[in-house]
This record gives sequence, structure tokens and C-alpha cells, in this order.
Amino acid sequence: MANDAAAEYKELGNINYKSKAYQQAADLYTKAIELDLSSAVLYSNRSSAYLQLGDLRLALEDARKATSLKPDWEKGWFRTGAALQELGWLDEALRAYQSALDCSPANQEIVSTIRALKVQQDALTKQQQQQRQQRQQSRLMSTAYVGVRDPAAWADGLTPAQQTEWLVDCYRMRVDDDYCQGGCLTCYLHGLYDPDATNDTVAEDFLIFCKLTVKAGALPQLWDWHALLRKAQALLPHAFEKSDAQDKYGSENIFAGMILPGRSLRYTAQVVYGTDCFSRDSAADEVSARLANEAEQLRALVMGKWGSLVEGQGSSLFDDVGGVQLWQQLHRNLPTQYNTEA
Repeated sequence: MANDAAAEYKELGNINYKSKAYQQAADLYTKAIELDLSSAVLYSNRSSAYLQLGDLRLALEDARKATSLKPDWEKGWFRTGAALQELGWLDEALRAYQSALDCSPANQEIVSTIRALKVQQDALTKQQQQQRQQRQQSRLMSTAYVGVRDPAAWADGLTPAQQTEWLVDCYRMRVDDDYCQGGCLTCYLHGLYDPDATNDTVAEDFLIFCKLTVKAGALPQLWDWHALLRKAQALLPHAFEKSDAQDKYGSENIFAGMILPGRSLRYTAQVVYGTDCFSRDSAADEVSARLANEAEQLRALVMGKWGSLVEGQGSSLFDDVGGVQLWQQLHRNLPTQYNTEA
């Protein structure tokens, strides 16, 4: 590298990266780039740091810059593939990895990565098929309770981006409802209202909601878990009460959720958890009783166990909600402490 100062920043960045101080590493690589805008290596290194931080768009942007500066360098293409894979764009990731292999045909790391990605694609296809079957079965089972509508009807008329935000708000409002309606009586404080809330407990509580949403058949087809968890990263640290819902969506009436074409955050949460927020008693029908029971079982299985959940066989718990890597990314980017007053 021609610029000695840039080389020094690069070396310091490498030291911080190896120490897992990824933000400091990214900042140092940025200083190096400011002194040497033509270095594909610097953009590649910063891409890797951004990837570790969960800043996937920036990671992809830097990786693509590296390939534009040095099109025949396999590492730039490999970084591009890694960012695309984390974004959930598996077909595009495979093409980027193949470009990396074209640059370095004997590179076994690239060969292994491509092989693993193809396995991931196959597993995702099977998972989507299973989820479709599960949703269809759940909707059939839910007919007696829902009566006039399907549990995923809330999504009708919303764009995919609006759907992800609405579902996170559904969870956030239920957390607030449980605090306001039952917290003082039953001590059911969860999410960011848990007195001992951390990124562990908030991620665990949201995981329970998401898994119950799948079981209730309350998701539209081809659900984008990556988009949901990215939105959750931004919204979960903040309280959301009924007045916020009214300001944001114009209204919030549980009865609107029971008839077409209305939707209600509170009603959908009731369908998902199998209980209402006022009494936390399950409805009389079999489907709601089953979901309420599964909610209790999930709380026993999940709460206080984040470390073991994301390792080894425990990680399979995430298979139907986007996979463990997306949840680890959410967990890393949530605040570690909360101090919320309602």
C-alpha cells in the first residue's frame, strides 16, 4: 500500500478485528480508506467488520466496491456472497460465490461454502413447504374460533414492509397491554417491561411470539423473516401503547379484527397467544386452549436460556422463524439494558 499512514490504520484495524472490536476496526478501516480510496483490500476488510456488526447493507456496499476495484480478486466476491447470504438473498449469494470460485478454482473454502449454501437453499425450500402446510392446517383448525376470517387476514392490503412493521407493533402493543391490564395483578411483565430486561430476555420473549404466530397460521405466504427481525431491531427497544397505535394506524379496535376487512393489533395478538390481555384466560375453543398451552410450554423452554438456545441442537428451535443466524444478529443489536416507565 502506497500510503504509509493508510497502512498503519489498516494494521490497527486488523488488530481490533482479531480482538472482536468490530466497530473500532470499521472506524480504523474508514480512516485508511480516506487516505487510499483505491484499495480493494480496505473495502473488503471494512465489509467484513460491518458484517460482524450486522450492518449488512454497508457490508454489501463495501464488498461490491472491492469487486469493482479488483474484479479478478476472489475475496471481494466472497465478501459479496457473505453479505448477500446474510441478507437472505441466496440465489444472488450463490452467483457471487461462483464468481469467487472462477477467480480461484482451487480454493476449498469457496467450494465448501457453495456446497453449504446449496444445502441451505434445499433446507429453506423444504421449510417453506412445511410452513405452508402448517399454515393451511392451522387455518382449518382455527375456523371454529375465527369464524368469519383467516388468522392471517390482517395482512390483506398491506405491503410486505407494512406487514413486518405491523406485526412487530402487534407484539409491542400486547407487551404494553399485559403491563397495563394485568401487570400489577399477575406480575406478568415481559419484553422491555420485565424489570430485569436484557437483550437476552427481549429476544427470548419475541421468539416466543414469533413461534406462536407460525403455529397460529397468522402469517401470510412467503414471509420474510429477515425483514421482520431487522424491523424488530429498530422497534423492540421502544414502548408502544394503544394511543400510539391509534396515532399510527388511525384506529385500534379489537372488534375490527373479528370482521372483514378490518384488522386489529390486539385481536391478532389474542389469536396468536390464545388469551386476551384483560384476563389472560384462554378462549373456550380448542385451538385457543392449545395455543395458550403452547405459549406456557415455550416460556418454560425459552426464557432464561438464550445462550444454550443458540448453540448446538438448541438452535433448531429457530428453524421455523428464519434460522438462528438472523436471531443472533437481532440479539447483538438490541440494547443490553432497559429502563422503561409506563
